[in-house]
Amino acid sequence: ALGIKAELERLEAADFIPDVVIIDYADNLAPVDKREETRDRVNTTWKHLRAIALERRVLLATATQVNAAGFKAKWIDRTHFSEDNRKLNQVSGLIGINANDEERRRGICRLKWVVKRRGHPAPPVWIAQCLPLANPAVKSCFSAKRE
Repeated sequence: ALGIKAELERLEAADFIPDVVIIDYADNLAPVDKREETRDRVNTTWKHLRAIALERRVLLATATQVNAAGFKAKWIDRTHFSEDNRKLNQVSGLIGINANDEERRRGICRLKWVVKRRGHPAPPVWIAQCLPLANPAVKSCFSAKRE
């Protein structure tokens, strides 16, 4: 997280101010403090990322891993996150990507808010995707009944 902050400062000095920062996988970033135990390292990293988003007024997007139970769940929820669930306290929004074997075969996944700090509750969304082209598709539909 400290390296990301330094890179954003370097870009700002070169008159480039991003609107969006995408981090491939936040849990794999170098720890801010190597003396902390693993769970605290993860929490500290996510706190720093939250601070960067707020200070820089950027959309900061990243990914995290679910625990073993999340792989079997129909819908990912707040109980399915690995390492340290305190990271959920640091985000403005977190979307779970859900797909069973049949949906994967058909190129479909389901998106549902796991954490949503503002606005009204939103229903899940189904999207068609083309992963070989790295293209989440435009088609979406809302479920008539909440699952």
